[in-house]
Amino acid sequence: MVRRLRIEAYRRYQREAMEAGIGQVIHLSYRLAGAEVRRIRGHGPAKSTLYRFLQEVAEGYGEWPSFKHRCFRFLMVDGTKVSLQGRGGGSEGKRQMRWALASEGVGRPFELVGFWVGKDWAFIRRELESCLN
Repeated sequence: MVRRLRIEAYRRYQREAMEAGIGQVIHLSYRLAGAEVRRIRGHGPAKSTLYRFLQEVAEGYGEWPSFKHRCFRFLMVDGTKVSLQGRGGGSEGKRQMRWALASEGVGRPFELVGFWVGKDWAFIRRELESCLN
């Protein structure tokens, strides 16, 4: 039954259960986000669980595949400042978070083709040229 439901072994909180806490982390600290989810739902992940989950997500998306076999016609890039939080909960300052979306044509959906934290536009351009051209 566990295999059929695709429940990850040794995980108290599955990916779907982390959505509320992750949504709060964007606006609050890890500690306050976990406390707010517990207040609303009566249970929820601790700050270290939220931190660990986001680290796994970031590591999983760190290497982008080559998109050279795709014929993208449109590229859209944007960014915003984000506050970074260290392991101990202290601030690591603000950095630019930037992302790129591409589409194969009119009426086709845009897809995420990369995101970067603390990288300048020149670096991003070189990365996009290497994976899209």
